[in-house]
Amino acid sequence: MGVTLPIPKSCDAAGPEEYRPITEYRAVSHASILKAAALLGFPPSLVEYIGCLYAGGTTQLRVGGRLSDWIRPGRGVRQGGPLSPLFFCAVMDWVLSGLDPQVGLGLEGSDPQSPGVR
Repeated sequence: MGVTLPIPKSCDAAGPEEYRPITEYRAVSHASILKAAALLGFPPSLVEYIGCLYAGGTTQLRVGGRLSDWIRPGRGVRQGGPLSPLFFCAVMDWVLSGLDPQVGLGLEGSDPQSPGVR
């Protein structure tokens, strides 16, 4: 549990219900985080533990001194979590590895046979 910094949904937002939490990498689903952790070689017990952390996480928004009701985020990595950047990058690696290597733009001086960024 914790208090998250809110950002307004519109320019004239007034109450907590008109704000949303700041969440880095919101497009990353919790299921994809667990899949990426497993692909990184995390032991199944640790993957299960991470799943429990994400399933049980709650937060509140503070707007003008008022706290919102408790919110249970359903997407995104935990803001400020020490493993959040690792999880996000692991998910992106997993997603990008499934793309056709012929799609994209090569980098000047890069080896077309290397598995690097294209």
